[in-house]
Amino acid sequence: MAEIKICVITMKQSPILVVLLVSFAIFLSACQEGSTCGNGKVEEGETALSCCLDAGCVGMQICAYNVCKEPICHSWEYLDSDKHTCVEAPSCANCTHFDPQAKSCVAYACCQDASCAAEEACQNHACTKLSCNLCEYIDNHACKKPACCEDSDCDDGNDLTKDSCSSPLTKTARCVHQSLNVCTKNADCNDNDSSTLDTCATETPRKCVHDAITTCKDNDGICPSTCNYKNDDDCPDETKDCKEDLSCFSDALGDCLLATGTLAADNSTSDVEMEITTSMEIRGDTSNDRCKVRFKTEDVKMSFTDDHRAELEDDGYTDDEIDNMEDDAQDVASDVEGNTWTCNFEDTDDLVDILNDWDDGDYDIGDFEDFDCTGDYFS
Repeated sequence: MAEIKICVITMKQSPILVVLLVSFAIFLSACQEGSTCGNGKVEEGETALSCCLDAGCVGMQICAYNVCKEPICHSWEYLDSDKHTCVEAPSCANCTHFDPQAKSCVAYACCQDASCAAEEACQNHACTKLSCNLCEYIDNHACKKPACCEDSDCDDGNDLTKDSCSSPLTKTARCVHQSLNVCTKNADCNDNDSSTLDTCATETPRKCVHDAITTCKDNDGICPSTCNYKNDDDCPDETKDCKEDLSCFSDALGDCLLATGTLAADNSTSDVEMEITTSMEIRGDTSNDRCKVRFKTEDVKMSFTDDHRAELEDDGYTDDEIDNMEDDAQDVASDVEGNTWTCNFEDTDDLVDILNDWDDGDYDIGDFEDFDCTGDYFS
């Protein structure tokens, strides 16, 4: 007679009918010779799928009615990984929550906006960067709408105002309504140009009109483009440009003819090498028949001589210190650049002698002290 083996099933709890049938089918499929599911021993062929009563379940799953399933905890519970069961979570203080992994109360990242950066807000206990609409700005952890975002937001319905939005899209945005009337009287239109006639137009909006003066008139300080020296003494005569030709300029001085020129004078000493460039302009005879000449110091270049640098080095100065001293001396020398003075000469030969001395390297502004001069070098 063939031997019949019976697979014994042990259940700690009475399952409902449907679960019992499912479990029973699993037990039968897993039943092997010499194994008993539910005896507390993991025998051959028993797995979490065939007999979780003995083999247990994987991970955090629990064995219920010999079936592994995910535990379902209530909102006030947490799954204890050690006990594989739902445990009631303890109460936590304000702005803290229970962390199942740490099994303790831990603080939230934030509970109010003040805990976050200025451009963030506390959302679901996390600081979240705010994303505002185009016409909004961030202020005190919130998106706010400014007074205006573009010029069209400031239309006041007045045709005589120019409406604009100042600092648009910012907290300080404001509407500005500027009157299109730029003047109310002629004095409001002064453009500091003596060659124009400045008036305030009568039509609205009232604007300034600057008409060029075309009338040729002596001694008004203006030389319109249509005028010349013959009909307006404010206009320059044909002036000869001698450039750097001292002989040319000296010849013009003989008859006090209008002329311009430039003189680069070498004024070196044992310590410094200096070149001073002066522009000159003969402006013609004055009312008392003196020749009027204007001078301007255009450029001053200064450097230490090699002998002077050697003396400074012997005194213990470094190359950098000497260079700095040279730069400081150049700065002082450059202070006179742009200085102007005007002299009236009864005898222009005196000026020719001064200019020749300068050209020979004997430069001295004091040469003009005995003449009728005014300007930056003369009080």
